[in-house]
Amino acid sequence: PRLIVYFTDMIELTDGVAATLAHGGGVEAVMVMDPAVMDMREDITKAVEAYVAEDGEGISVKRMMALVTMNSMHQDICILAEELGVSLCGDISQGSAGRWATWDWAYWVRHVNHKVLRHTPCSVGILVDRGLGSLNKISRSSVTLFAAVIFIGGKDDREALAHAGRVARHPGIKLRVIKFLLDANSENTTSARPGRPRVNTPELEEEMKLDDECFVDFYDKHVARGHVAYMEKYLVNSGQTFSTLRSMEGQYGLFIVGRGWRVNLVLTVGMND
Repeated sequence: PRLIVYFTDMIELTDGVAATLAHGGGVEAVMVMDPAVMDMREDITKAVEAYVAEDGEGISVKRMMALVTMNSMHQDICILAEELGVSLCGDISQGSAGRWATWDWAYWVRHVNHKVLRHTPCSVGILVDRGLGSLNKISRSSVTLFAAVIFIGGKDDREALAHAGRVARHPGIKLRVIKFLLDANSENTTSARPGRPRVNTPELEEEMKLDDECFVDFYDKHVARGHVAYMEKYLVNSGQTFSTLRSMEGQYGLFIVGRGWRVNLVLTVGMND
């Protein structure tokens, strides 16, 4: 089956941009005639077309545009993802912001990404821009992108694992699956609620069974055949989960994670952000 990508330009609706709006023809009902926006969109279009021409086998790209405000951008992203019925939402990159660089970019991107992760109806991929997105590199098959999928357990993580299987097919991507496991033998292991032992309900038992079946299937298809690297991390609480994730900073250009519903609360309690 073909992979359909809705590539959407999120344009900040400033007073200056609003003054250049015009009725469009064809797919776009509204056009932005602001020269800076037009140049940016043209550069993006060239980059997308170059990628599709060289590495886009099996991919259909649909270009879109959305006029947004900074404060409501996360809502627009989530609504768009729900209306289109997408399975994976590509979040805002942590790279250069172009004409938005006058903002406190790092703080704003963090805010939007947190909101999207919390409210999006699907799994999320966050691309960290470390230079691979420049126009003279994007279409080169020799460029390698290191990606990681974090698997803790639950339906959202199973969905993320399914997306990782699609990503693993690209020859320019080196994927590693990192499975976080509760170290039940450690004396420091804590329950999800201090002072109360963890009890597996029938629902949780069924989720854990589905996790095992999903992971075994993925392992046999990808890891056992040498296409995907695999790593296990035995942890005792959410504090170690956080420190482990922090230690991965700079190692990967793409993280694929489930939206948030997970079986193992011990490893994620207090980590809503």
